[in-house]
Amino acid sequence: MSEAPFTYTINNLAYDELRPKSEKATLGLWDPSPQTIPGRTRSDEIKVTPKGRSPYVKGLVVYQVDSDESAWVKIGWDIPGHGSINIVNVETSHPEIIAALDGYDGRQDTESITVTVVDARSTKSGGNG
Repeated sequence: MSEAPFTYTINNLAYDELRPKSEKATLGLWDPSPQTIPGRTRSDEIKVTPKGRSPYVKGLVVYQVDSDESAWVKIGWDIPGHGSINIVNVETSHPEIIAALDGYDGRQDTESITVTVVDARSTKSGGNG
């Protein structure tokens, strides 16, 4: 069995759950598909494997924070393989929703990362801050 070009784990330190809001594996297949991650829990490892012979995987997943549709964490990746530069980015919808990326290398044929999420907002009603 070959190693997946992209693997991620989410360490959800927030009290609220993270729900998959949208997911696209433009190039690649989920193993397993993204699932809801309860608050104060670490997810199982999620792998994105190639669809065919190419090692190239590309996609993104957006996790919504609890029921607040304006609060989210987005993870995007573009892993071409064969010694090319990999791109992995993590963004959030709010400056007090923190998503720290750990393990990103950028130069290997595979990327295995952990994203640690903290929600430091004083209110989770989702205002226009």
